Amino acid sequence: MEGSNIRYPIEDKLITKMKELHGSTEIPSKPEPHKVLVPAKEFEDMLYIFEFCNNFLDFLEIPEFKIEELYVALSF
Repeated sequence: MEGSNIRYPIEDKLITKMKELHGSTEIPSKPEPHKVLVPAKEFEDMLYIFEFCNNFLDFLEIPEFKIEELYVALSF
């Protein structure tokens, strides 16, 4: 801070010391890590299937669906 002006960019360590100057009284916590349901290789294959189906919905005469529904169908 220079005089009454705030100089940007502000270093993170200064924001944690003077939170009220930056419109926040609370710093958000780290997000919780999510469990990976599909391994990377299988996820890539699933995306290929999903993209193909979405590109040819009319030709295949299938309704639109979400990727979560595809995952459930492939898991079954």
